[in-house]
Amino acid sequence: MHRPGAPCLISAALLIGCSLCFGADATPLVAHHLMGLDTIKRNAKGDLKIEKGSLQFTAGKTVATVPASSVTDIFSGEEVSQSGGTVGTLTKLAIPYGGGRALSLVLRNKLDVITVTYLDKDKGFHGAIFSLPKGQGEQLRTQLIAEGAHAHTPEIAPKPEAK
Repeated sequence: MHRPGAPCLISAALLIGCSLCFGADATPLVAHHLMGLDTIKRNAKGDLKIEKGSLQFTAGKTVATVPASSVTDIFSGEEVSQSGGTVGTLTKLAIPYGGGRALSLVLRNKLDVITVTYLDKDKGFHGAIFSLPKGQGEQLRTQLIAEGAHAHTPEIAPKPEAK
């Protein structure tokens, strides 16, 4: 059965979904501030978003803002961390015959790490490091560049020729 309005509805849904995911004022990402912002404690969990031309991290009632125009470079990468905490560590130790090693494979957690270097109002050089859910680091980097942040493109070294 052919429905003439179905392609239009699907196209509209895709456009709305893309604008929500990639809009500059999209919903904030849940992130961890590892270090670098003066007003935010280390390892604080909060919301990271790009709003009104600046990167904004909110942890509780404390807000730190970095204008995108003051960003000098943005580095993004991937990290693998161990989840499970103390209970996971003790469980790995308690499993006999090396079974804890297999449990380590299951308890891996992949995440993105983004480092933002910027100049403050007195031209002092600073850096802030955030960890984000996997796949969000490069998207945040792209949004910051679109808002006016400066970023260098990483050069990929050529592979050495095999002899």
